[in-house]
Amino acid sequence: MKRFFSFFTIVSLSKRYLLLVATILMGATSYAYNFAVENEDGVTIYYNRIADTEVEVTFGTDERYSLPYPAIPYIGIVNLPSEVTYMYVTYKVTRIGDKAFEYNYDLESVVIPNSVTAIGLNAFHHCNNLKDVEIPNSVTDIGPQAFYYCQSLKSIRIPNSVTRIGFYAFSSSGLTSVEISSSLSVIETAVFSGCSLETVDIPSSVIQIKDRAFSNCHDLKAVSIPNSVASIGEEAFSECYALKAVEIPELVTTLGNRAFASCLSLESVKIPSSFTCTGQGTFYNCHNLTTIDLPNTIKEIGMSAFYNCYSLMNVNMPNSLIKIDDSAFYGAGLAEVTIPESITDLGIDVFRDCKNLVSVSLPNSLTSIAVGTFEGCSSLSSLEIPASVKIIGDYAFGLCANLASLEIPASVTSLGFRAFYGCTSLKHLYIPGSVTSIGANLFEENGLVNMDIPNSLTEISHSMFLGCKDLESVTIPSSITSIGPSAFYGCSNLTKITSMLVDPMPLSYKDEVWNGINFNEAILYVPFGTKEKYETTSGWTLFKNIVESYFATNLSSSIVNDKSVNGKCFDLSGRRLMILPAKGVYIEDGRKVMR
Repeated sequence: MKRFFSFFTIVSLSKRYLLLVATILMGATSYAYNFAVENEDGVTIYYNRIADTEVEVTFGTDERYSLPYPAIPYIGIVNLPSEVTYMYVTYKVTRIGDKAFEYNYDLESVVIPNSVTAIGLNAFHHCNNLKDVEIPNSVTDIGPQAFYYCQSLKSIRIPNSVTRIGFYAFSSSGLTSVEISSSLSVIETAVFSGCSLETVDIPSSVIQIKDRAFSNCHDLKAVSIPNSVASIGEEAFSECYALKAVEIPELVTTLGNRAFASCLSLESVKIPSSFTCTGQGTFYNCHNLTTIDLPNTIKEIGMSAFYNCYSLMNVNMPNSLIKIDDSAFYGAGLAEVTIPESITDLGIDVFRDCKNLVSVSLPNSLTSIAVGTFEGCSSLSSLEIPASVKIIGDYAFGLCANLASLEIPASVTSLGFRAFYGCTSLKHLYIPGSVTSIGANLFEENGLVNMDIPNSLTEISHSMFLGCKDLESVTIPSSITSIGPSAFYGCSNLTKITSMLVDPMPLSYKDEVWNGINFNEAILYVPFGTKEKYETTSGWTLFKNIVESYFATNLSSSIVNDKSVNGKCFDLSGRRLMILPAKGVYIEDGRKVMR
């Protein structure tokens, strides 16, 4: 059916002729419907022909596509007939068309006849006051967003005839209960997201739960997932705040990213024996999750998998595990952790802010302690670093305020930026000669009392001891060629500096290397015969007390087994020995000697 909208100029040429002239042609526009017929209740229903003898229910204006609401609305209760007669032709009503009742805010109830087999896209979209609709057993397909935002719709029965439900079909509706068709094999994306469902029984015909299928169902307390399910998608149950327990079916080997993220009440999860990977953020922000039992098949704990699970006290890590990704247990409540020998590297921030963590067992297979691994683990008091570790990354032990005992093995070659910042209980730490690279702010606001810098280093990094108020003594080896800005800034108790530099490098005053030191009390020990150099070299002239001492410099790296005494002897820190030790290693004439 066609209709033309035009402005016309009528010109009379003669009594016999009239000429109709179109001055502005607006174009041709199709109505959204082919015809309209009143039902038995006197309600006008609009139809489109979809076959010779079949029609679908549609809306009643051609302007429908340009408006966010229907120009001719359906109001109150609407009874749809199973067939309709128009112009002497009888049609079967087999479909509710796309957008047929969309934005009908005053629609309260719809009776759908058994002749209908499909409900189209957005069919009842935003029907806010729709309270009652019964889907007949004839329906096989429910289109995407069909009942989206039907906030007054509290209950629905999806008959077993339905084999497909489109994405977001019931999303953000007011559903508190639903009976799902046993003919469904897939629960599509976000079908029930944002509903008020309290319990859900997923039928055994379902093999896949797609992304966000039940996300944001804040009132969902229990869900039954059948053993037929082999796949659970991303955010499938995320933000189901009331959900307390879940059992993952045996066919599921991995979970979609954030599958159960922010399930704030979740206390227990049963992981199947077939499980291999958690996915990213799987249990992110599950505050009440207390324990997790990982099977011997698991290979990977994904990024942020247990992020901020601050009630999670225990987790077993089987030897099948080969990867723990970034932030996996960030902020978790873990008290003790044993990492299996199958792990060679840890992700960034894996145990960051685990404030209850007191005991950690690292495997001999571990090659590095990554960025932020134990940062903020304020209860961690001691840790044994295995001899396999070569790198300690940035922030690795930052803010471990109770860390009092730590030994860096001779395998370590690099210490990262702020690796030990804020370790206020760490009073003594030996840096082995294997370390050749250090990051800035390494010991910022640390509790160190003394430090002998190894001669394997060539620089004292920027702000290396910044704010170390407990630092009393430090030894600078002859290998140092540069001292970074603010290296000892704020070390107010530093009173003994032993410098083995024969030729001290100039230090810019604006770099504030020594800012905060009491130069009237601090004593700078320098090699014999170099005092004048220190007194005339910028940055060193600040010291009021410069004392020459005998130091052995440029030491041989080998140790000689020799009991003879032929020259001046020193301990390994360069202090002159008046009496030789009965046993041990000392320095004589530039070589290490063992007795």
